Amino acid sequence: MNEDKIDVVYHGIDVKQPIIYEDIQNLPESYILYVGNRYGYKNFSLLIAAFSLLSKEYPELKLILAGGNLEIAEQELLYRNHIREKVIQIAATDEQLNLLYRKTLFFIYPSLYEGFGIPILEAFKNGCPVLLSDASCFPEIAGNAAAYFEALSLDSLISEMKKLLESTNKRKNLIEKGNEQLTFYSMESCVSNTIETYKRLF
Repeated sequence: MNEDKIDVVYHGIDVKQPIIYEDIQNLPESYILYVGNRYGYKNFSLLIAAFSLLSKEYPELKLILAGGNLEIAEQELLYRNHIREKVIQIAATDEQLNLLYRKTLFFIYPSLYEGFGIPILEAFKNGCPVLLSDASCFPEIAGNAAAYFEALSLDSLISEMKKLLESTNKRKNLIEKGNEQLTFYSMESCVSNTIETYKRLF
């Protein structure tokens, strides 16, 4: 297709809207955050394998899953990896999700494919370090404001997770870059670019 006929309009997020937080009882002090569904392409099993190995070195570390209830197969996966007691599932409200982003050591998005990745922008807005797979659109969306691991490599994932767990400065640096990257995804820009695309059709 002729590229002149294609407009790319990125999703937007309301960067000016105040963030509202809702308390969560018994939230662990040290945790990694995963948000959303856990289908095959989400690469969830690789994350579980990595967390299982890391949890031996960081026994107080927890993994919080913000999303739907665990399926039987997912529960079995956690049991087989001996981490069922270290994984917490929360059906969070939007306000609770904001708190989870704010308090986590980092947010991890290991997917092999996504159309965009709104949780990346949510994490940026809440001042949350982000770790992504190097697959799909992630490098285009997050740029240098996120850390990356090789999408199918367990060793690479463990290595990048350890770097974030052990370096406060690296996490702070990613938060600063995330704030800068967020400016490219304002809701105003998304709306105006969409309107301009429609105008060019007539």
